[in-house]
Amino acid sequence: MHQLPQLDRRKPTLTVLLGEQPVPTLVDFDPALFSRVVLLASGTTEPVAYRLRRLLQNKVPDLEVAVAGVDHLHPQELMETVRHIIDHSDGMTRQLNGGTKLMALAAYQAAADQDVTMSYVVGKQVTDIQRRMSLERQWFPVDPEELFALHGVQLTGQRPDPYKEDLFQVAQRVTADWKNEDLLDEFLKLWRKRYKFKPFFEQGISKRQRNNRIAGKAREYNAYWQANRALKQRGVHVINEPAISICEWDGQQKKDISATGKGGSSLKKTPDLVLVNGYDIYVIEVKPNLSDAFSEKNSEQHDTYLFGEFLGRFSKALSSPAIC
Repeated sequence: MHQLPQLDRRKPTLTVLLGEQPVPTLVDFDPALFSRVVLLASGTTEPVAYRLRRLLQNKVPDLEVAVAGVDHLHPQELMETVRHIIDHSDGMTRQLNGGTKLMALAAYQAAADQDVTMSYVVGKQVTDIQRRMSLERQWFPVDPEELFALHGVQLTGQRPDPYKEDLFQVAQRVTADWKNEDLLDEFLKLWRKRYKFKPFFEQGISKRQRNNRIAGKAREYNAYWQANRALKQRGVHVINEPAISICEWDGQQKKDISATGKGGSSLKKTPDLVLVNGYDIYVIEVKPNLSDAFSEKNSEQHDTYLFGEFLGRFSKALSSPAIC
């Protein structure tokens, strides 16, 4: 039987018909404007709803957050739910980003003759689609771990190798001329001097493998510190070799099972870099050329690319010179 959400007294309300991406809700939500958020979720978007509810309640304790189940096969029930929310709201904004076309139409029709703002989010822009005007929203900050958690992903950052000017200079030269064995030997010598307890290749490998490992470490070192210098001052989070795991959703407990919990994770990878700019996530592999980075023969890079696609965000493998 269809159940309507239990709501407190009339409040300024943001109602969201959820899709698979949680970010439009963050863009549209402004704690200065709304004291209630109602998340309309179907079976496939239920995890998104409960992740959002957990985040919003943790960051805004006084905020009322309700999750209401809807069925895309029964638009009449959705219309009934939207009208119920309107009756219990002191002004409502209705976001139309998610759901099927039929659900979006039903939600629109339910609120069309009411004093309701219909919003739509594109990137960082919120638009009133009836008045065809931009809506001002205060930025709602989240940290990288919280942003990844909204996607059902556990992120564990690693401490970068400390900056050393002489090592950085040689790393730049190796990046530009990564087959130069003299440069590779110079980088290895400096690395062993600075970090004698941090070897990055095992003994007994071939000379070719050895040189590839040295060149790879030099590119990663160069890429991290180039990105850190150029982007950190702009507010971009530069995360070095993080461990990233896709968690499993527990429908009974309404929460994700962490990578260390029961059931484990379906994917755990360590890309070279992750950049987080606002709500945008960039998953980066640092390789000498793009064909290497996207090749299915290189499973680490290819899986990282697929992980970026899973996040629904821009993921691209970059050569180190492209970061400079």
